[in-house]
Amino acid sequence: MGIRNRDARLVITVSDDEMKASGILHPAVAEGRSLGMQDIKAELDNAGIVSGIVDEGIKKALSELDTAKDPVSVLLAGGTPAEDADPAYLKLSQKLFNLRLYGKEQGGRVDFREARPFIIVHKDEALGRYQPPSPGTPGRTVTGRELEPGLKKRIPFEPGDNTYRDGDYIRASIAGRFSLQRLRFSITKVLELGGVDFHSGNIRYPGDVVLRGEICDGFTFSCAGDLHAAVPLDVTEVKVKGDLTVEGGILGREPGTLKVGGAVKARFIENLDLECRGSVSVNGVILQSSISTLGFVRCGEKGRIFNSTIQAVEGLEAQQLGHPAGRTTIIRCGSDFRKLKLYAELKEREEMLARQLGENKPERSDEYLLRMRQELEELKESASAVLREVNLRPEARIMVRDSIYPGVTIEICQVIFRVNTTIPRGTFYLDREQGVIKLTGT
Repeated sequence: MGIRNRDARLVITVSDDEMKASGILHPAVAEGRSLGMQDIKAELDNAGIVSGIVDEGIKKALSELDTAKDPVSVLLAGGTPAEDADPAYLKLSQKLFNLRLYGKEQGGRVDFREARPFIIVHKDEALGRYQPPSPGTPGRTVTGRELEPGLKKRIPFEPGDNTYRDGDYIRASIAGRFSLQRLRFSITKVLELGGVDFHSGNIRYPGDVVLRGEICDGFTFSCAGDLHAAVPLDVTEVKVKGDLTVEGGILGREPGTLKVGGAVKARFIENLDLECRGSVSVNGVILQSSISTLGFVRCGEKGRIFNSTIQAVEGLEAQQLGHPAGRTTIIRCGSDFRKLKLYAELKEREEMLARQLGENKPERSDEYLLRMRQELEELKESASAVLREVNLRPEARIMVRDSIYPGVTIEICQVIFRVNTTIPRGTFYLDREQGVIKLTGT
């Protein structure tokens, strides 16, 4: 008995689930017999361990045992787990879960205005793909017992409003906000915001927006649809491709720029640089602003305009123009402000070239001077062509229901009329035959 206890020996332990067989190798004492690989295999066979035997690990442990004084632990065998079968399911795009709640790192600093607490998708964008079912793979324990595969659990997402199926894909039928409620997802065209601040980040939205809070200073906003603001709209830089409706007024911050692709409706406008394609309707005052529109400017019963420049192709209607203190107010109608701007840029370039040609610089070659003269002639022709297209509405009228004060300049199709004395009311129009602005209805 004492001699046998001096021999090297192996103690085997099998886990309860039979997925792991581990052992402890006790080294031989004095002249005791050592263990070899065949001895280990025989011990495993006697213990019923027939699968997943780790030959390389056992050999390494036996090598360590030759010089070891203490027992050596070894993994003898490992089972193969079953791979569960996969049901058919809809796998959503990872993008739909990539919210950016705390801004975006730029140049080593986090710009908190670039937070993205919601997901925006584009029309026809793939939201998810149907995955086919796949069979499972049986497993095996270290004792050779076969393990039947189970079935994976997948979240059964359901496509909802404004989505459509395209083969194996589910796509968005409109651009808008991705919304997931319980297991059903949909695309919402209208985005409702409590405000634009560090929580929402700068807004760039492909649909309509309902704004119920302010746009904080320094934040930008743009949407490809309509914007309805249920509160006064404070503007730093706002772009609206559709119509803009503001239940309160519009106040500009520096730089205070607003561009609208449709019509604008508000209670008042102050300290704003506005460009729009549609008409502008204001109930109250327009103060210290520049408004350029291809449509009509219409002011309500309290509609006073002063210390501002208005360019309205279709015409203008207001209660009062100017101020008793003589504040400068300019009203231009009938002419396309975009063409006027282009014409001014062309004339500026033309004047610069003319000055350069007048300078006597001997280093200029004849070829260079010829190119400058050709460019100058082209600029003159372009300016003349633009000027012919400027005056779109010579029939445009400017109607004022109450006083027009000195300091007001009326311009229709580049014909100018300056108000030098207070006029009680009236409508300004262009007499095209005489080429002068006349006043009627005083």
